[in-house]
Amino acid sequence: MKAYELLITNKSLLVAMDKCAIQASDVKYAKLITDYIAMLNEGYKKTYIVQHLSDEYDIPERTLYRIIERLMKNVPME
Repeated sequence: MKAYELLITNKSLLVAMDKCAIQASDVKYAKLITDYIAMLNEGYKKTYIVQHLSDEYDIPERTLYRIIERLMKNVPME
């Protein structure tokens, strides 16, 4: 498969990702977001969750807040 074929095949997905400023490299944060959601559902406070995940994933808290904000947005699909 050629690169342009991959783009054409996934055009609607890539357009939605572009509109929401989601980068393909954000896939590395999928487990982190899953852990975040699980802890939220268990009743932990957001501040505690961010502190915990910051230590676990070795990511600064401020960066973690930005990642969470970006990846928890609703994605408009057309």
